[in-house]
Amino acid sequence: MIKLEKDEKIVIEVRKHPFVFIVHTLVSLFFVLAPLLAFVLIRFATDFTITPKNYWLLLCGYGLWVLVMWVIYFIQWTDYYLDVWYITDKKIYDVLQKGFFHRQISVLRFDAIQDVTVEIKGVIPTLFDFGTIHVQTAGETSVDFTLTDARSPHKIKTVISDLLSKAKQK
Repeated sequence: MIKLEKDEKIVIEVRKHPFVFIVHTLVSLFFVLAPLLAFVLIRFATDFTITPKNYWLLLCGYGLWVLVMWVIYFIQWTDYYLDVWYITDKKIYDVLQKGFFHRQISVLRFDAIQDVTVEIKGVIPTLFDFGTIHVQTAGETSVDFTLTDARSPHKIKTVISDLLSKAKQK
């Protein structure tokens, strides 16, 4: 996916926290089961009867609904799994997956980094230790690298700061 220089080594790989994907999974599961729950509630609340023709129509409609939900779930999984930062001893590689067939890879050298910021908002991110990491560059054409819902953001900031100080010493 990325090409490293000959003497370049990956120090750490940064991904989103699994809690984020678990929430997406539970929401998708809710939307898959919601039509079944609605059907059961309508059936018990009224004297709704199903003819064989209506049964197959409802079954086909529900099958189409599950297929759409599966595709949406797979898109979310692809974005979750393929969004990654590779922090090497010389650079930060930001791999951003935008749907199935669109991937953006950005590279930031340590000599261009001006500031690293960590932002953790809320009780759940604080308890599970995930948040947003911002890496900013200096100059008129400043570039910001942002990874939302990153696992252990303070640890990542420490790693980047250590590598940044080593790069400045050279």
